[in-house]
Amino acid sequence: MKSLKFFLLGATLFVPAIALAENPFAGLQFQQQRAQIVKEMRAKCGVSLEQSDTEWQNRLLGMEGNKENIQQATQAMQRKNQQQYDAAIKRIKCPE
Repeated sequence: MKSLKFFLLGATLFVPAIALAENPFAGLQFQQQRAQIVKEMRAKCGVSLEQSDTEWQNRLLGMEGNKENIQQATQAMQRKNQQQYDAAIKRIKCPE
């Protein structure tokens, strides 16, 4: 029984390490996707560059429904599905 616990603990710690080792650029990919969405939303909403990306992201995420639409846009981008990506971007509401 004790060896089973150690096996399960080892497996639990080892499996995520494999997943992280497979794609060391996952964080970079996320940053690129985020930057693309922010750039497109700035163009769509006509926002000046005076406002920082962080402030702009917080305003976008603060609006009802935007978080889900941004997640859908990110997923569509990962799947390389341009139609779903464009549809998700269109559903994101511009802050006032």
